[in-house]
Amino acid sequence: MKQFSVLERGSTLQMLSERTFDLLVVGGGINGAGIARDAAMRGMSVAVIEKSDFGSGTSSKSSKLVHGGVRYLEHYQFGLVHEASIERRVLLDIAPHLVKPLGFLMPVFRGGRHGPFFINLGLWLYDALAMFGNVRMHKSLGTADFARMAPGLRSSDLAGGALFYDAQTDDSRLTLETLRAAWHEGALALSHATVSGFLSNAGKVCGVEVEDRLGGGRLTVSGRVVVNATGPWSDDVRRRLAADSKDLLRLTKGVHIVLPPGVKDLEHAIVLISPIDGRVLFAIPWDGTLLVGTTDTDFDGEIDRPVATNDEVTYLLETLRSYFPDLTATSADVVGTFAGLRPLLAADGSSSASAVSREHKLVEESSGLLTLVGGKLTTYRKMAEEVVDRVAAKLRSEHGIQSRQSCRTARVPIRHFAAGGGRDGLLRGASGVPPEAMQRFAARFPGEEDLLAALAREDRSLAVPLSPRSPYLAAEIVFACTHEMAATLPDLMIRRTRLFYREPDQGLSLAPRVADLASAALGWSAAERSRQLELFTRAVAESRSFRA
Repeated sequence: MKQFSVLERGSTLQMLSERTFDLLVVGGGINGAGIARDAAMRGMSVAVIEKSDFGSGTSSKSSKLVHGGVRYLEHYQFGLVHEASIERRVLLDIAPHLVKPLGFLMPVFRGGRHGPFFINLGLWLYDALAMFGNVRMHKSLGTADFARMAPGLRSSDLAGGALFYDAQTDDSRLTLETLRAAWHEGALALSHATVSGFLSNAGKVCGVEVEDRLGGGRLTVSGRVVVNATGPWSDDVRRRLAADSKDLLRLTKGVHIVLPPGVKDLEHAIVLISPIDGRVLFAIPWDGTLLVGTTDTDFDGEIDRPVATNDEVTYLLETLRSYFPDLTATSADVVGTFAGLRPLLAADGSSSASAVSREHKLVEESSGLLTLVGGKLTTYRKMAEEVVDRVAAKLRSEHGIQSRQSCRTARVPIRHFAAGGGRDGLLRGASGVPPEAMQRFAARFPGEEDLLAALAREDRSLAVPLSPRSPYLAAEIVFACTHEMAATLPDLMIRRTRLFYREPDQGLSLAPRVADLASAALGWSAAERSRQLELFTRAVAESRSFRA
């Protein structure tokens, strides 16, 4: 089997241009990845086209949560909470290395919006909608418990609260590994390639025109069924097929800030209700940092570049400080920000962005194009199942093609394809990789430790951490190039690693070293290396643009 690597791009381009696929997916975010994996596991031939890096849009700009959505209870969206709670359990089972339990503290203050009785009742409903299958049942807490579990939390008017459980994930890695699993099942995937138009036959869509953003060439890719899973770009893609298409989406922007270690160290996430507008936010411990978000405001700017504003960063910091009065963090302490767009259903009719439903909808155009809109990260697998069911029905009725399997994605672990195990650790012992680094890599890539060890064994300089603060080895950069389809420096710094968020300078000082490693692995010229450094510098500037 070909490696999941940009080094295989030439043969991938050739196969994409020569074959007619049962399913052609436009969009390589979490929904496109989930659809591709499900379809490939059912025996369909599948191709995925993504205009940037896989998961580089909304799918890497979330709150990093797999959750039932406790705040949706206020809007009586019980069906959505039930479905998301069941899917949370599924993802904990099939991707335990990526989806991990996380406790949430919900403080209650006298004179607040809801009292202890109401909060306790709501969390009983939350547990019930999960069929009492959550990680643990919620429990009520007194003020002393909060003082112990959330040091520094405002004590004035504190009336206790509760502890409940959801889960946390690495959203970009969940997307990537889901797509990598699809690749293992026979799907083809192409990143950094723009769909510029559609192919039609007798009024029915039958493929796409593609511009290769890395190599500069053009190709056409044929598909019996085409699915538009481009999230915020869905309406833009639909207009390339029919210019008069009515918009399906209402885009809202969600901003997060990342605070460095030591600003506020928490064991559990904390539910925050903004004193400014009453919105529910979260302060979440995330890989040694503190993640605070998210905002929810209507968006009509440039879809490709949503950024955090100074007002949005101030709003998040003021909300955090209202809960932790001794916190002195200012915008100068913010390591970085990220902003993502929610592709919500325009037909909802709500005046408040926060109240817009997170339900999803599958729309079929007269051309046969299927478009998936709405939904949330937690329910991506279930949405994919619905889409592939429809694809299977179309293949059967329109092309006489019968799927060989039913949906199995709720039962098969995402990393069942692990390629590097079974060698008794012989390479690991001779690689020079520090044991703690190997353990951390094994936790993220179970079964593939020997692949990392082999790289370090061939070149001992790769067994060295990239920086004293970084848990990443130089070998992991090479691994990302050869096994994780990394194609650019931002791919490596932002999504394959978290150097963009962990390092005080967002990785600017490490970027030349990473660029050197990528140049050797991917064959970049000196000019290309310089261009990649400029791309990354621009990404850091956008993350910090709120300071202007």
